[in-house]
Amino acid sequence: MIFLKKSILALVGLLLVGCSALPFKPIEPGLSQATTVAAPTHVLSTPQKVPQALTPTTIPTPAGPPRLRVWVPPQFDPSADTPASKLLRQRLDEFSQRRPDVLIEVRVKGLDGPGGLYESLVTSTAAAQLAMPDLVLLPHPIIQTAAVKGLLRPMNGLTNALDDTDWYDYARPLASLQNSIFGLPFAGDALTQVYRTGENVQANTTWQSVLEAENPFAFPAADPLALFTLAMYQAAGGKISDDQGKPMLEVDPLVKILDFYKSGEEATVMPSWLTQIQNDDQAWQALRDNRAGALATWLSRFYQEGLGNSAVSEIPTPDGKPFTLSTGWAWTLTSPDSQRRQLAVQLAEFLTESNFMGLWSEAAGMLPARPSAFEAWQSAGEVAKLKAIAASSHLYPPAEISGILGPALEEAVVAVLKGQQGSLEAAQTAVKQVGSPK
Repeated sequence: MIFLKKSILALVGLLLVGCSALPFKPIEPGLSQATTVAAPTHVLSTPQKVPQALTPTTIPTPAGPPRLRVWVPPQFDPSADTPASKLLRQRLDEFSQRRPDVLIEVRVKGLDGPGGLYESLVTSTAAAQLAMPDLVLLPHPIIQTAAVKGLLRPMNGLTNALDDTDWYDYARPLASLQNSIFGLPFAGDALTQVYRTGENVQANTTWQSVLEAENPFAFPAADPLALFTLAMYQAAGGKISDDQGKPMLEVDPLVKILDFYKSGEEATVMPSWLTQIQNDDQAWQALRDNRAGALATWLSRFYQEGLGNSAVSEIPTPDGKPFTLSTGWAWTLTSPDSQRRQLAVQLAEFLTESNFMGLWSEAAGMLPARPSAFEAWQSAGEVAKLKAIAASSHLYPPAEISGILGPALEEAVVAVLKGQQGSLEAAQTAVKQVGSPK
């Protein structure tokens, strides 16, 4: 029963995990005042027919110039007073100058709740197609859910942007499901290591260097999603699904990770009080309070907090070879009108152009989806590290896998750090739980 409850919590958490540590101060969820700008001229390939299941009924076209309705979460509000928001607003203004015959309405909606992006898409699709947006900026977990529910329109045939080789591996599947493309990648966020700097202090990029460190390494050991442990498990070569796509864990790589944690507990660099840390906020507080010298956290959190005397690097792995888990955001297509769909794709292509993506991602403290975007970054000292993080980033598994693996991994980690089970016993228990998630 405990495992089932944690699985449910993990599934809910996966809808928000990539969204909770973003580089802007959130505003109250809901509908902001519409920002009306007018909209670049792009030549698009001939659009293919929308799959029959998603073909909308005929709806009346309002009089006047075409309007593009763009929905964004509060963290991406172009009217906010942040450098990244100003860049986005300027980009929309530039689009307007190129297409004065098109009006753009930008609305800000919270991620969740009755007035949130997902619920609003459900409501509009069912009963208010005239109020449907044309382009929506969504995080990866919500994109998956919305695509399965038929709330998003495929971009197949409307753009060849993803045929370009200039995309990171983590970005390509951001808005893809099976053989359909539901959006263009815009920004990413990855699990990273933040550590206190000092004389002769370097990042601990291997398990051995963590064990030899003078101060604790913090991570949310009681996180039901267990994303850091899942990253460690995959870095150690562990499989997360079988040939049928069902979630699975392997005993040997999991034992290696739990042995590492146990050694860390014995060396006082992974003390048992980590089992009281359930989320990123609590782990970050341990660093702020100097109870830890380093922690695993989201990249955007590092830039958001602006903590002095600290630096960012890759998370530690068994052999120091970079590997991390990531999430991201993409501009998704939702318009029920074929004419506006083409215009919306033009805008999405314009917003994911390399130079602008580079300028915006640096200002926002997020990873760009394109390698070439780093050429626009001004902070050259950060680029080398962030390129390594971006190149080694892999999207964390979908909810149907992570929601099962997370609680099993979390229970195993807590049991080992508390000395309730040995590494082998805890690993075997986790493998059994995943095989019989009841």
